[in-house]
Parts: sequence; C-alpha cells; structure tokens
Amino acid sequence: MRKNIYLGIVQNLKRAVYDENKVFYIYPDTLQLNAAIEAAKLENKELDFVFKHFDLWNHNVEFIESETNWETPAVFVQFEPIQYKPSQHGKREAEPMIYLHIVTPSTFTYLDQDSTNSLFDLLELPYRILHQSAGFGYTAMQHIGSQTNHDHEELVESIETFACKVVGY
Repeated sequence: MRKNIYLGIVQNLKRAVYDENKVFYIYPDTLQLNAAIEAAKLENKELDFVFKHFDLWNHNVEFIESETNWETPAVFVQFEPIQYKPSQHGKREAEPMIYLHIVTPSTFTYLDQDSTNSLFDLLELPYRILHQSAGFGYTAMQHIGSQTNHDHEELVESIETFACKVVGY
C-alpha cells in the first residue's frame, strides 16, 4: 500500500514543470507528460521539473550538514503509523495520513516575486495536483493541512498533509 501511494505521489508531482517562460505548468495526465518527455529528448532537451528530488522522510533537514546533497525544491514523503481494519475477502482497509515535507531554499523566488509569495505559489501545486487524485489501491487523496517550518537557516520546510483511503492485500 505505502509503495503504491509513494509512487503515485511522485508520478503525479512530476507532472509539474516549468514552461519556456518559467511558469508552472501541470500536465493533465501522465501520458501527456511522457509524450512531452519524449518530444524533449528528440530535441536534445530536458523538461524542467518543478520538484527536483523525491525520497522518504528521514529528518533530512535536521541533518543537512551530514546528508548527501539533493536538489531543491525537494519532496520527502512521511507516512503516519497506519491502523488497518479487516474487510471482506481478507483485504485490509485504512485511512493513512501522509506528510509531504517540501524543502526549498529560503531564497526561492518565482517570476520576480519575493520569496514568501514564491513559496506560497509553489505550495499550491501539491494541492492542485494531488487533491482528489487516486491510484492503484488508494482513492480520493484529500489535502487536510499545511504548516511551514522556518527553524532552518537556509532552508524552509513546509509540510502538506494528505489523507486517503486504501484497500488491498
């Protein structure tokens, strides 16, 4: 279950790219994104993905000096402990909480805005992309919370909270 949710989140957030004018663009679906990737390869270009790094959360920001470098904006996925309920035919049901730790440099800017407004524009993307999304084994991802952590010198860690319903083996 967690693997499917993680892969679904990554696949969906990779639909956010910068267009040629450096404006956020969200491909409507993965097929169109894959076609754009192939078209860019034919032109010896690469798409400019908004989110540059994905991984599981492991207090990455707290140990930044000892961490391997990763590009920002980065998205780290954290799962709350999942409580399963038995259902028909031996399947498990749950409603997991998922935290997306979105890490940006404190100097992140977008379209000549100040860093605060740029950050808020960036943080709208997970909601726009993931809210009501579904994938293999999970349904109706819901955006249920946001918080911003300014406790780091050169980085800002924002946490977007989602919940969904999962049913599976």
